[in-house]
Amino acid sequence: MIDVLREEGQELGDYLASYLRLMREEWTAIPAEMIEEACEHVAAHDQPASFSELSSVARSVGWTSAEILERHGPHHLLRFFR
Repeated sequence: MIDVLREEGQELGDYLASYLRLMREEWTAIPAEMIEEACEHVAAHDQPASFSELSSVARSVGWTSAEILERHGPHHLLRFFR
């Protein structure tokens, strides 16, 4: 699975401020008006979990463990085991 994750203990507001800054500063190949649309969507709808929160949910539905295979900033490649 590929998804964004918050740092352990990171508040949602702090995560969103950091992620929106990343989008605006690093996604330079995308036109500014499209970045702002994406930022509005993320600010209104994204509520990423931390790795421990996501792992807990996975265990509650039958997965035995999870691991982070790769990480690029807040973006993570995860593997879950049954």
